[in-house]
Amino acid sequence: MLWYDFPLLCAMKPLSILVRHGESALNRSNREAPEIVTGRTDTPLTTFGEAQACEAGRHLAHVPLAIAISSPLIRARRTAELALHQHPHPPSLFICPNFTERSLGGFEGRAMDALRTEHPEYFTDPVRMHWRAHFEQNAPGGENLTQVERRVCDGYALLAGRLPDEHLVIFSHLMALRCLLAQLLSLPREEVPRLVIPNATPIIVERTHPPKLVGAFTIKHLRAQI
Repeated sequence: MLWYDFPLLCAMKPLSILVRHGESALNRSNREAPEIVTGRTDTPLTTFGEAQACEAGRHLAHVPLAIAISSPLIRARRTAELALHQHPHPPSLFICPNFTERSLGGFEGRAMDALRTEHPEYFTDPVRMHWRAHFEQNAPGGENLTQVERRVCDGYALLAGRLPDEHLVIFSHLMALRCLLAQLLSLPREEVPRLVIPNATPIIVERTHPPKLVGAFTIKHLRAQI
């Protein structure tokens, strides 16, 4: 967890705090075994993920939050619940489907090895093989990143527009937050699939014109693997 001087940050202009969920069961198992396609598969937090959520909440406790928004998926909702439980004056938590993870359609919850056997065209055909992170290609029945970008940014614009002078927090997912941050920070689309969004690390965007990252998590961290 990066260190923040939240009391100092809260003296700044309105903040949008973006939090990816804590470590999920599939986050862990995909590091240790053959990969399972996640997307919107509703995988719970691990014990470590719950601890990460609580730690994030202890940092957020210094922020006078007006509202909290979460994806409907359990890993994001549970992260939000645990984090807000640490807050002395927790804001109301609202569930918003705009901030759910990208859909991978018929590939959800399937083993990657099985998909390579059953759908080889999605691993060899240049017009299909980038379905995991592409602005035009998608898994069968799933979303491409253009669709994710549109719904996440629509949800954010509505939220920020209704609370122009308040601090808010959004609990969401890797690809959804990549798309949102790239739009807010005017990053090129080719960077989106590789932006680094750690589990349960608050990323703070000051709602200036244009928006900018503030605090310990900088654009250098986002681009660490690019």
